Amino acid sequence: MRQTFAIDYDNTYAAAPGVWDQFITAARLAGHDVLICTGRAFAPINLRKDVEVHCTAGQAKQDYLRSLGIGVSVWIDDDPLSITQNDITF
Repeated sequence: MRQTFAIDYDNTYAAAPGVWDQFITAARLAGHDVLICTGRAFAPINLRKDVEVHCTAGQAKQDYLRSLGIGVSVWIDDDPLSITQNDITF
């Protein structure tokens, strides 16, 4: 079964990029999709170029990706509330 993994950037991917790069490679070799989904407004500059990056600018990550037609099977995030709750301040 093909799965889509969404990895947070801050305090997740950025905390151990070597580990996550190995995971991304292994997951892709097994036929899965992997993307980065961050609450940032702009993409981090020091990220591998072959990974799709989605910046939600504080919008709930799940809602944001669903609006693009992307369903996530597994979320990997140090702040699980950011997946389902907005963090937009005005």
